[in-house]
Amino acid sequence: MMDELWREEEKKTLESIAKLTELGKVKWECVEYNPLCFMNEDKVDETSAYLCQMFTLTAEIGGMPYELEIAEYITVPDGKGDIALTLTRDVPDDFMKIDSILSSDVDEYENCEPSEIGKRYKNDPAMRLTEAIVPVVIESEAVQAMKDIPVRMISYGGSNYNISFLVRREDKVKALRSLSHYLFENK
Repeated sequence: MMDELWREEEKKTLESIAKLTELGKVKWECVEYNPLCFMNEDKVDETSAYLCQMFTLTAEIGGMPYELEIAEYITVPDGKGDIALTLTRDVPDDFMKIDSILSSDVDEYENCEPSEIGKRYKNDPAMRLTEAIVPVVIESEAVQAMKDIPVRMISYGGSNYNISFLVRREDKVKALRSLSHYLFENK
């Protein structure tokens, strides 16, 4: 019973912070970004290969410091995405740590097709925070060009001139045309 109450309180906290972030009332600063990387199949943990990118962000909410870690995963070859986050308030007398991952409800997640993840979890606080924060962190003309394309992952590379998008095969031509129009023809 206490576990259920605690999970409900964690969910409300994440929902509240997601809403404040979406409204622009919380400004997250990216303090660390680990660009897109490929992790090979892990035979010990029995996990398939996946693409991953991670962000560490900080903000002050209600006068208290918060740290948010976001990890986006896309399994290979099926393209199923997942988002894990950890929200920490490291205050001596008021410590809090919340872990959340889309796939925590294993039955619902496993029965969801990769193309349905965004729709099914659109109200999940982890999805909402990621959608509100990641485009701001990786803001560029290229990102603006892709605003109408269902992007699965964005990787901001080692320089200001390197960015990669992971899109579905059927969206490839639309993405290339949008990038070409926005970056070269619209000048």
